[in-house]
Amino acid sequence: MSGPNGVWRRRPVSQTLVEGSVVGRYRILSALGRGGTASVFLVEEIASGRPWAMKVLRGPIKGSRLARFHQEFALQARFEHPNLLTGRSFGHHGSDPWFVTKRVSGGPWSQLKGKFSSGQEILVASAVQVCNALSYVHDRGIVHRDVKPSNVLVSDTGQCYLIDFGLAILNDGNKTQERTKRLHGTLSYASPEQALGRPVDCRADLYCLGICLYELVTGKRPFVAADAKTVLSMHVYSRAMPPSSLEAKVPRRLGELIEALMEKQPSDRPQSAAEVAKTLIALG
Repeated sequence: MSGPNGVWRRRPVSQTLVEGSVVGRYRILSALGRGGTASVFLVEEIASGRPWAMKVLRGPIKGSRLARFHQEFALQARFEHPNLLTGRSFGHHGSDPWFVTKRVSGGPWSQLKGKFSSGQEILVASAVQVCNALSYVHDRGIVHRDVKPSNVLVSDTGQCYLIDFGLAILNDGNKTQERTKRLHGTLSYASPEQALGRPVDCRADLYCLGICLYELVTGKRPFVAADAKTVLSMHVYSRAMPPSSLEAKVPRRLGELIEALMEKQPSDRPQSAAEVAKTLIALG
């Protein structure tokens, strides 16, 4: 097993994390959430009492999962942006690797779902912040690949943070991504190119953003079916109903932007998150 610095070591036996467990210089206070591959805990730094969030990778911890977790921390350790969480420290608890970031008091972006008629300005302002985060990472060759409402945290003060870079890839201009039969992303928000297993760039994240905005504005996901294969096919071939047909108060330009983000061909979408942010700001 290797740490983020590439030094290999023997993998110790995994240990259960519960309230009161000491992990490095931190103490577990409570569980904050659990995803498909990792758990997040509220922790305090023992020396200072300062609260942090700790993400812990759960087993079985195999080579590719471990490598992605190390990359996630390595990416976040370099972030310096108000809408991104910076990785602060990394370690292992038994066989489980972990890293620490800022603790955000608030909830997921999905808390705005279906509230557009009374909170249009709040939604647009949050979307601009997400675009700013995407613009920052895209400028550094990073494609998130899993933009969805649960991967955006909104603080109690309205500050937004794009989180979970576990599926992120680096497009350095020198490597060509291979086709893959496995979907890297979340089914309901996958871009057509992700659904087809094709190489992706920043415009795949913009498609995912369009799906997010559609859901938050209308209260419904654009593509829903009983099985995964049909949902993926809908991303590739089906046109969603216009947002204004489900939410009458959607301004024309916002509806047009959402539909443009959800275009099937990357070349037909807005070409950068900065462009999307500029359009959203103009709506105000």
